[in-house]
Amino acid sequence: MKYKWQIIGGVMTTSIMWDLLCITDAFDEYVLDQSSLVGSFVFFLAPIALFVIYLLHFFKKRPAAASLLVWHTSYTLSFIPVWIYMWCAVNSRHFFIKQFVRSSFLDLNGIEYMFYGATALCLFLILCLLFHIGRAIYAAVKKNMNN
Repeated sequence: MKYKWQIIGGVMTTSIMWDLLCITDAFDEYVLDQSSLVGSFVFFLAPIALFVIYLLHFFKKRPAAASLLVWHTSYTLSFIPVWIYMWCAVNSRHFFIKQFVRSSFLDLNGIEYMFYGATALCLFLILCLLFHIGRAIYAAVKKNMNN
């Protein structure tokens, strides 16, 4: 299998991204007794950290476009089912990390799981897309200026 490591890398990245949120949320729920404190930082910073790691890897290894596409596809295709599971499990109160009820009126505890995909998947993919579009524009402008 030609792209075995890209596929494994995409699936492992999905696992790491979700594990980070679950561990920090469990820390919030059981240690800090808060709805979302450390989990909020992971919610916003994990996709940015992933993008920085992506850039470092890109500039160090210069992977081919096909390898990048396979990695992004495996990350996306492994992320979406986990996201759906998390969304459904939190909504139905069957999630493996107990989300304590801290309000009698509007309880939003656990909402970070439902919207984590918007940052961890969508924001990350948008940042990557903007990076590659910017790189292509820069290369085209540089080529035209040299001609």
